[in-house]
Amino acid sequence: MNKKVLANLKQNKEAYRVWKQGWVVRKEQTFRDEVRKAKAQMESNLARDAKDNKKGFYKYTDDKRKTRKNVGSLMNEMGDLVTQDVEKSELPNAFFALVFTKKNSLQRPRE
Repeated sequence: MNKKVLANLKQNKEAYRVWKQGWVVRKEQTFRDEVRKAKAQMESNLARDAKDNKKGFYKYTDDKRKTRKNVGSLMNEMGDLVTQDVEKSELPNAFFALVFTKKNSLQRPRE
């Protein structure tokens, strides 16, 4: 991103701080639009120049693909911390299976 966009980001942060204090600033939306346009332009340039500038293209896509590998510790129904990967994967499954399979006692079964 160029210096103008970075300066606008700085002004956007300042505008957010002022807005957070109760002042509504119209400039914030303008800055956000400029950042979006600059990002779209940069992505367009990367896509257009991908044949010639493979390193830049793959660097950008690799940065976008990265995800968190670890899931933090979870707490089971008993209040114990679950740290093993297998237990972490089974805990949400058990929870959602329990939530979505409960039968509503107010409804009668259809005949």
